[in-house]
Formats: sequence, C-alpha cells, structure tokens
Amino acid sequence: LVGSEMCIRDSCRSPMQVLDLDVTDPARSVVDMVGCMQGGNCTLKDVVDVCCGSTNKKVTQRGWDRLQQHGCMKEIKHMNRLNVERLVKQLVLTFHLDEYEEANVFSGFSNNYLRVNDASSRQLLEGRESVHLKLRSSHKIASLVTQRRDESTPPTMYTLR
Repeated sequence: LVGSEMCIRDSCRSPMQVLDLDVTDPARSVVDMVGCMQGGNCTLKDVVDVCCGSTNKKVTQRGWDRLQQHGCMKEIKHMNRLNVERLVKQLVLTFHLDEYEEANVFSGFSNNYLRVNDASSRQLLEGRESVHLKLRSSHKIASLVTQRRDESTPPTMYTLR
C-alpha cells in the first residue's frame, strides 16, 4: 500500500518476494577478471561471456579462456547469464568498474569498454565491502539459495551455496 491506496506497480502486486543475495565473492572475481582483461578493450558482453565460460572466437583469440576466472559463474547455479550481466552492471553503477567510450574514427561508431576503478574497488577486493544483488524470488531461485543462520544477518538475507 502506498498511503491509503493500493500500489499498482507490478513489483508490488506480485506475490513473489525479493531475495537479497550476498554476491561479494562473485563480484570480487569479476573485478579481478576485468583487471586481467582491460588491456584487451573488454566490453560488458565480453566480461559476461568470460564469466559464463564462453569459448567464442573473441574470447579464445584474446586468451581470456585461459584466465583463472574463466567460467567462474558456472559453478554458482543461480548466476545465469542474465544475473551475471546484472551483477556487472551493478558494479559499474557502484563505480567498482568504469565504463568508458572510445570512438572508432573509421566506422563512425563508438564502443563502450570496462576497466577497474582502482580507488573504488580497493575496499571490495580487500574484503572490507560487500555486494548484494536483489532477485525476485521464484520457486526455482528460492531452491538454489540457503538462508543464513547467524544472528548478525537479517532473516531476509540469503547467501550463495
């Protein structure tokens, strides 16, 4: 309810709950990986491809398939391609990663690339900051996470298995 009226947003009318997932470790992996990739002008799509374990032509030509973090999200069951992309976008929005534009003078188009924001990502990499991703709960997602059991964590907090 908003005031005394019924909220009409889909997220309010939906019977699903929002899960607050602690994705700090996957976020650290992404930031580390972008640091290894940034010499090769990596795009958001490239980062998602490498996280998901792609062996497409660009990934293999640039040697990104040999990175330690290649496929790092494949082991985390609920981190499908869409959620990996959401995580990377969140890291851009929270300034852990910078997205910059580079014009291609020959084609007239521009490309957006990612790089690590060293100052903003330092706390995350040193373990002094956490990252949370909010997902709408469904039967499929809810069965893939476990509720934390310690007293310091609110009951709505979930963590990856």
